[in-house]
Amino acid sequence: MRFFLPLERKKVLELFIEAIESKGLHNAVNIEEDAEKILIKVTKLGTSSFIFVENRVSGGSAFELEKENVAFAHRAFRKNIFADLEEIIIKHGGKFLD
Repeated sequence: MRFFLPLERKKVLELFIEAIESKGLHNAVNIEEDAEKILIKVTKLGTSSFIFVENRVSGGSAFELEKENVAFAHRAFRKNIFADLEEIIIKHGGKFLD
């Protein structure tokens, strides 16, 4: 999964956090970051992690899913997780690169 958002990284993180809180998942989902990567970690009934690598480009940020580790209990919800992410991306003027 690769996507582009016409926003700075800080704003992208704010959107993700806002979406997590609006769904009442702030106790089960955590976002960590370093200089190049964003880690989204789900920690309820197992631990799943999604690591996105950022490439700063003109006019925004491009992200690519570098690695994912989905807990057995979360496998049934994987499509929902990515559908929610897709909704955020499209709603804010983003597009998929794949």
